[in-house]
Formats: sequence, structure tokens, C-alpha cells
Amino acid sequence: MTTHEQRMTGRFEVGTLQPPRIAVLIPCYNEAEAIGSVIRDFAAALPEASIYVYDNNSRDRTREIAAAAGAIVRTETFQGKGNVVRRMFADVEAEVYVLVDGDGTYHAPSARGMVDDLLTNSLDMVNGARVPVAAAAFRPGHVLGNRMLTGTVALIFGDRLKDMLSSLEGTQGQRVAICGTGEVAELAYLALREMNIDCVGFVDGTVRDTFLSCPVSSPDRIAGWQFDRVLIADLDHAATYEEQLVRSGVPRDKVLKLGLRQ
Repeated sequence: MTTHEQRMTGRFEVGTLQPPRIAVLIPCYNEAEAIGSVIRDFAAALPEASIYVYDNNSRDRTREIAAAAGAIVRTETFQGKGNVVRRMFADVEAEVYVLVDGDGTYHAPSARGMVDDLLTNSLDMVNGARVPVAAAAFRPGHVLGNRMLTGTVALIFGDRLKDMLSSLEGTQGQRVAICGTGEVAELAYLALREMNIDCVGFVDGTVRDTFLSCPVSSPDRIAGWQFDRVLIADLDHAATYEEQLVRSGVPRDKVLKLGLRQ
């Protein structure tokens, strides 16, 4: 057994002949400029991984460049990143998922340590924060509240989220509003769908009208919605969101904060 295989023993039997399957998942929309280098960088960092690019109706050469760089290229025609993420996890079989964007703002060499940490310590999820090192590194709308979610969840990524959201279960017809419109909010939305809990909309300070085909409201207007709970799915601004919601008339006991257990 190699040194690398010896490190990867946390959730899997020592000495297993088949190391855990690792899949790098890259949702893309018009990422022709960066996708080639992203694929090559993650292939170098995780040479044993299968790299999947899911194109979401790009109008440039994203698919062609991704295929030339060695990725497995597939298409999701329903527009929206949430649809793409849902399709990727439904289609791709693996023990470890590494979820990144195709815009070149993720540090591929960090993936090796994060995957090894997940496996060695029997973790369900490892999050890595993106830190901009140049003004042009992030496209408009990607700077604030964006996190790299290395969705390395053994078996099914939703298990930990379902565990966190367990207090929502058991009430038929539960309606939930989600605070945040980043990747954590997307994963929370997918987990709610798996639990057959309705998402009535998202709360965010941006000017967008919809997110994942749901309405978006500012925190000061949410009191007019019909909901049972508000789930804060923003790891950076949870306390700020909570105070804004309470000031807007939302009872504090209706507010849930999505956090990661230690």
C-alpha cells in the first residue's frame, strides 16, 4: 500500500484494494477563458480523480475546451446553478466530491490536503474560503459571500445538512425561507427538497429578483411572507442576518442558523 493510500483510511478499510473514488465537479456557464486551466490544475492536484464539467447552455467554447483538456463533459439544459448541482450529484457516483467553479478562482493545489483531511478524519464536509489575490480575480457578484465548497461528502452530501435541519422535520407542510444566495444556500435548498420541505424564497441584500427559480426579498420585507422558519445559510453573515430579521419582526425562535458541527 502506498503512502497516499495509507493516509486515506478514515472512512474506508485499511488495506482496501479500491481507494475511494474522487470526482471533481465543475458547473459551467460561459467559462471558456478559464476552464482549460482549471481542469489541468485540478488534474495535477488530484491525478486519481475523474473531472466532470457540466455545461449550462454556454454560448462560448466552454464544452469544446473542457473536452480538449480531458474532462468528462455533460450538459444540463435547465438554466441555473442549482439545477446543475442537483444534476451532478444525481448522475456522478463517487465517495468524495470536490465541487468548484470553472472561473479559475479556486486554489487547486489545496484540494489534495482537503481531501486527505476529509478521509483521514472521517469528515463529512470540508469548506475552503476563497481569498481574492487580485482585483480582477472575481467577476462582479462573486466577491462578497462566495465560498469554495469542497463538497467532499462520503456517500451523499446531503446527510450532514439533513442532520443540521432535523429540527424542521416532523411538521407536515413546513414552509422555510432561506437567508443567503451563495453555495451554502444552494446546498440547503437541495437538502430541503430532499426532505419535502417547501422553500418559499430567499432573503438577501442583493437586487436580484429570483434565485433557483424562487423569489428573493430583502431582510426588511420578509415579515410579509408566509413561512414557519427562516434558515440562515450564510456562514459569514449569520449574526447580521439574525439581527436584521428580528428587527423586521421575525420572532427569534423562528430563526435557525446553519452551522457546521465540530
